[in-house]
Amino acid sequence: MCETKIILKWDTGEKEVMSEAAWIKIESGAIVVSDILGNIKRLDNCVLEGIDFIKHEAILRKK
Repeated sequence: MCETKIILKWDTGEKEVMSEAAWIKIESGAIVVSDILGNIKRLDNCVLEGIDFIKHEAILRKK
């Protein structure tokens, strides 16, 4: 599969918040991610730090 792992980082650590995201959308100051089954997570107060297309990872950082 070509889905993407969503990783949320902050000053003291990191956490995988979704293992197989199908899309990412920036919406009203939040980042919204969804998997192929329609499970949605809204991540407030974070920014997209980078996307690694080789590893299929999107890195978000808490503000």
